[in-house]
Amino acid sequence: MKILTKLTVCLVLSAAAAFGAGTYVGAGAGYWIDSEDMVFNARVGFDVAQQGNLTHAIELEGYSGEDDEGRGIKLRLAGALVNYRLTVDLNAPLYVSFGAGLGATRAKLRGYWYAGTDNAFTYQAIATLGYRITPQFSVEASARYLNIGKVDFSREKIGDDVSAELGVKYHF
Repeated sequence: MKILTKLTVCLVLSAAAAFGAGTYVGAGAGYWIDSEDMVFNARVGFDVAQQGNLTHAIELEGYSGEDDEGRGIKLRLAGALVNYRLTVDLNAPLYVSFGAGLGATRAKLRGYWYAGTDNAFTYQAIATLGYRITPQFSVEASARYLNIGKVDFSREKIGDDVSAELGVKYHF
């Protein structure tokens, strides 16, 4: 899990450096409300169009999290998504963004008598309030709805969750 997270961060930073202007990177940490566990994410985004105070962007995002089910059972999740984001500049330093994403999650379940790994279709919706400290650097507070589909080892959906997150974003 740690290796996947480090690899995702390295890929995101490399892609951002390669594309230059209109490109940004971001990272965040949050808390899944239902499962009561931490989640971490990293992303690289590309501004594709700007109309007045509206900016349209496409992002590549990776996330990882762990859910301790108790009784020695752990569910580890790592996913990759492609997101669309619409950012609205409110006043000089403030902005809001709304987005949605599609992707896949790799789920690993480990317990005393069982271990399994499978992939699941994943989708999400994101809302963010951001504050630009400089023209390039921002801090953000986000709310995210994440839905992870069915996996073979459980014969049912892993489920959905909502997270509250804090993060940073750097525009090149």
